[in-house]
Parts: sequence; structure tokens; C-alpha cells
Amino acid sequence: MSKLKYEVGHKEEEGPKAPQPEDKGIVAQVDEIIEKALESSATDLHVEPGPGETRVRMRVDGALHQVATFPSQIHGKLANRFKILGAMDITKNRIAQSGFFKVQLEGQRAECSTYVLPSILGEKITVNIQYKRGFELNLEHLGYFPEILKGFKDALAKPHGLVLVVGPPGSGRTTTAYAALRLLNSPQKACGTFEAVNKYELPGVVQGKPSFQGDFTFVDGVKALMDSSPDVAYVGELQDPEVARLVIQGAFSKRIVIARMAAHDAANALVTLMDMGVQPFLLTAAVNAVLAQRLVRRLCDHCKEGYAPPEQVINEIGYRMPANAQFFRGRGCAACGGTGYLQHLGLFELLTLNEKINETLVARKSQGEVREVAAQAGMVPLKRDGVNKAVMGYTSIEEVLNAL
Repeated sequence: MSKLKYEVGHKEEEGPKAPQPEDKGIVAQVDEIIEKALESSATDLHVEPGPGETRVRMRVDGALHQVATFPSQIHGKLANRFKILGAMDITKNRIAQSGFFKVQLEGQRAECSTYVLPSILGEKITVNIQYKRGFELNLEHLGYFPEILKGFKDALAKPHGLVLVVGPPGSGRTTTAYAALRLLNSPQKACGTFEAVNKYELPGVVQGKPSFQGDFTFVDGVKALMDSSPDVAYVGELQDPEVARLVIQGAFSKRIVIARMAAHDAANALVTLMDMGVQPFLLTAAVNAVLAQRLVRRLCDHCKEGYAPPEQVINEIGYRMPANAQFFRGRGCAACGGTGYLQHLGLFELLTLNEKINETLVARKSQGEVREVAAQAGMVPLKRDGVNKAVMGYTSIEEVLNAL
């Protein structure tokens, strides 16, 4: 019997809905796939039709691994099972669909967003998995060098203002934001969040999200959050002019606002906000700091070894390296499953606004000019932070260059 407990739509059930006799094998196979994904802490599942077989892959620690294959003749039944879990229409197989379900496995809870993509060989199923976990990490656990950690904490310690956490999807922005929330959260403060998906749970923090029916939108939620008089507010994604306006206004009140944003680097985030219509004088008055980041795999301490990278890799670094600079790689061992890596590490750059940077923004200079002025003021660029960590043996130089 399946150990999984599903919530499909708004109704809970122990295991899957009672299938017809001929479907029991399919239900068990899909349950086994989902169990394996949860046990591996996979972030997404891919069920992909092929000419002779269907392959199932899951993403663990940022890399896809094949975990099962099935005869192509049963692909349609596998796809239908995922569609049933996501409350989608199994009678339609030539249109894109999306669905949602919740699942528990021995106390571990996850929310699964499911997507169907029609193809010439059948429907591809993608399941994005968000785990519902308590949050216990501190900022000190994320891989900051001391100078950046101090600067970030100083920005959070101010009585009011906006702190942006930026990077591409999958760069660890939510983890950083919740570590900052954990630092600021206390019985003396009112803390609230609004985000599309509540990835973590943090006691003492009121967490909100929009409704699936669309009658409580993201903009509605951000406005309600700011109206609720929080001392600390976190906005899960700053992606349009209306949300930007609400976040900037909120930062002028006596509160710290932390906002996640998709941007290539710190300078890009500031210029993008101006492109959204935020006036430069409001931006310079509201923003305390911008933290840009990437996520890389950490080298396995059991099997890492020094080595000389190819000349092409050295040239791609773009910095003159000391003659005695040492780089490292993982050989692969039992401890890391042969990958050479264990867990993750952040790469960071922190842009703290000052008079020179403010003048550059008010003059509406380019991203490159903003970046140059910030570097002159002491900002360590993302690539430099990554190269430093590679030289110190925390990660490989290839990981750094791939992340950037």
C-alpha cells in the first residue's frame, strides 16, 4: 500500500483515488516515482515520451538523473495519472494544461505544480516540487565572506528601507530572504510575507499567498501586507511596476522591506527598477542595499584534489591570477555519489548605495557605469567572489563560470 497521502484539489485522501482494476499498476508506478522524488529531495520530475520508451528523470542538486523507463505503450496512462492528481482534463491531450496537488510522505510535505506539454510523441509531464519545511538556516550558513555578511546585516539593521535579493530563478534567493527574516524575527516585531509559493515555514511570521481562483491577486496581497503595519515585510517577487510602487512606498515607512527580484546582477536590478517607472530619487532614498547571488555546488571534502584547469578555462576567468593560484575538483567517491560535489554554496555581490552611486543613478547612467562606480566604492563582483571561493577550494572554477 502506498505511503503517500495526497490532497487533490481541496479534498484529502489516503493514497490515490480508487482506480479501475487495470489501472492499479499505473497508480503504483506513479506512486513509486513520486516517493523516490521526495526521498531524494528532487526539485522537479520529467516524464518524457520517446519513440520506444518513456523515460523519467528527476533533478537533484541541480542536475537531472534518469531514474526509470517504461514501455511507450503505457505513456498515455502514466500521463493521465499525473493529470488526475493535478485535477486536469484527461479527455484533452493536444493542449497544454497545468494543475496542482499536495502530497505527504511520512511527515514530509510538498506542493506539486504539474504541467502538460503536448509533443509529437505524446504529452510531456513536468512536476515542480516545493517542499514545506521549517526554516533553520542562519545567514552564516550560506557562504558569505565576512565583509559581505557584515554589510548585508548592516543594511538589514537600519530602521527602514528596501533590501533587494536578486539573481536568476534557482539562485537561492528565497533561502537568503528567509535567513534574513529569521535574523530579524522576534516577539517584539510584526513580520509578514507574501509570495506565490510558501517554500518555508517560519514560526512568528504571518505568511500569505495569492489564491488559485484569481480573486486575491499578487498585487492585492502585497498591498494588504503593507497595510497590515509590519515591522519587517518580505515580497516574494518584484516583477511589475505596480508591485515596485507598493514596495518602494512600503520601504519609506518605518519598516524593513526585503524583496526578491530577477536580475543578472546588482546594477541590473537598480536600472530595471528605473525602467519599471521608479523615479531615481525615490530609488536612491528607499534602497539600503542590493545583494546579487548565484548558487553553485560545493566540492566534496572527501575527494577534492588540486589540479590545473585547461588554458581555455583560465582565459575565461578574465582576471590575472597569481602564479601559485591553486584550483580544485572532485574525483567522485561514495560520499558524494560519484559527482565530486556535496550540498551548495552561494556566490554574492553586495551593492550598498552611497553618494557616488546615487549620482550615477539620478543621471540615469548605464548598468556598466553603475557597476563601475560600485566597484570603485569597494563592491566585489560576483565573478570575483566565485573565483576567490574556487581558489580556496570551496567549489570548482568550472562551477563558478557555469553559474555566471
